[in-house]
Amino acid sequence: PGRKEGNRSRAEAEVWGGGKMERLKGKVAMVPGAARGSGRATAKLFAAEGAKVICVDREPEVEETAKAIKAAGGTAIALKAE
Repeated sequence: PGRKEGNRSRAEAEVWGGGKMERLKGKVAMVPGAARGSGRATAKLFAAEGAKVICVDREPEVEETAKAIKAAGGTAIALKAE
């Protein structure tokens, strides 16, 4: 069905190929539980998609998530809250 790039279709290559995608450009995402686990992964994914991210968690590691997003060129703030 689509053109192949290696073992993946072109659509799969666009999703997994590491190219910058901006499906959330111009959006703001608030991500609860952003200090670790799936919340942290979600915050980083949303930032990679172009969103400005508000990382929310009661744990102090939420600061590390925001710093990692900024270091990768994204926009994020950390908010310590329950």
